[in-house]
Amino acid sequence: MNTNFSNQTKHIKRKFLLSSLAIFMGIHAVNAQYCVPNFPTGCDDDDMVNSFTLTGENGTDITNINTGCSTGAYDDRTAITTVDLLSGTTYDASITTGYYDSDPFFGDDGDFCAIWIDFNDNQIFEVSERVATYNQYLSITTGSLVPVVIPVNAALGAHRMRVMVGYHVDENWDEITAADFDPCNMATVLEYGEVHDYTVNIITACTDPIVNLGNDTTICAGTTLTLDANNAGLTFLWSDTSTSQTLDVSTSGTFSVTVIDGTCSTSDTIEVSIAPLPSADTITVTTTLDAECTITFNAANEQDVISYDWDFGDGSTHSDINSPTHTYIPTGPYNVVLIITNDCGSDTLYTTVNCSNVGIGNVDLKDAQLKLYPNPAKDYITIEHENNVRMEEVTVLNILGQVVFQGSTKNANKYQINTSALASGVYTLRIKSNQGFIVRKFEVLK
Repeated sequence: MNTNFSNQTKHIKRKFLLSSLAIFMGIHAVNAQYCVPNFPTGCDDDDMVNSFTLTGENGTDITNINTGCSTGAYDDRTAITTVDLLSGTTYDASITTGYYDSDPFFGDDGDFCAIWIDFNDNQIFEVSERVATYNQYLSITTGSLVPVVIPVNAALGAHRMRVMVGYHVDENWDEITAADFDPCNMATVLEYGEVHDYTVNIITACTDPIVNLGNDTTICAGTTLTLDANNAGLTFLWSDTSTSQTLDVSTSGTFSVTVIDGTCSTSDTIEVSIAPLPSADTITVTTTLDAECTITFNAANEQDVISYDWDFGDGSTHSDINSPTHTYIPTGPYNVVLIITNDCGSDTLYTTVNCSNVGIGNVDLKDAQLKLYPNPAKDYITIEHENNVRMEEVTVLNILGQVVFQGSTKNANKYQINTSALASGVYTLRIKSNQGFIVRKFEVLK
């Protein structure tokens, strides 16, 4: 600013220029593009947008500090940065100019400001689209706070914003207000000033979505877990870049989703682990070579097993251990089944054992040589045989293969068993003798 001019001199100078140049310098809106504003004298006298800052939402802002006077007093900064502004909200733009004069005779003198946003994007800054008028003299040092009022019903999206700073004296030396500013035809009301254009993005208020994928979890091998971000109708971005509301997971790992509602978003993460199914290679069989058929079973190379359920094939079962031992009646074959289980499922293994050749073999006695009476029995049963066979031990097994009676006969050829405590049913009698094993069936009937 040339401080040798008084306010009176500046007014006279501006009045002369205004009357002589206005008809030549006015620039009107042109179809299909925004008008390029101009001033008769521009910002040669430091009437300019020297600094402009506007802080919006989501960490966005416009910050132009000490930009000085642009060529033609017009600076198009629409492609440089964009600020998010919330509809129905007022923001304080900070503006400094280069001209302010405090004269003891003529009083203070300075620049005013007006701001428009082209909400309907028709490339015309209409009176209804003016969002700020500032009729106090702008500061040249600290930045004057100019309220920018965004209407509640402002159209969403990106729009052009025009900021005009100018010196306001009409041909009668009367100051006009910022509401009289013409965003295109400067020469009709202004002699000195500058215009900046920026881009603003109008957004609406939103609430962060509630997203909960659940606690970290474990799923079984071979199964699928469906993760659901809920919030139907919003925008989703998963850690694998998919964009559906749900994500099917069948492998271990860390999975996350961001749910977006306009400018609001929420993220959540879940850790998924895989639990294996139970497994074993085979059933191994170890036979004890004695007078009886005693076999130890084992699930070879078992992995991740919680429980074992054995079916020995003769009606007997066993649970909860890997290596059971079972004694069979010396005959067969027996089909052995093992079911191994954990929380994820089960697997079944099979094998066959044959006890017909274990020990010294079976004695083939005719019914006439071995008497078993009465059969059916009630309170007792008698065993009696001929020839040189001597009984050493007698065992009674129920239909499940469980031993319900066992006694020593001391090499007798006649033996009586109390059956009064036995339930009705069919039983197996196994006689260990000096010549081998003898096996018979009998029935208890109450």
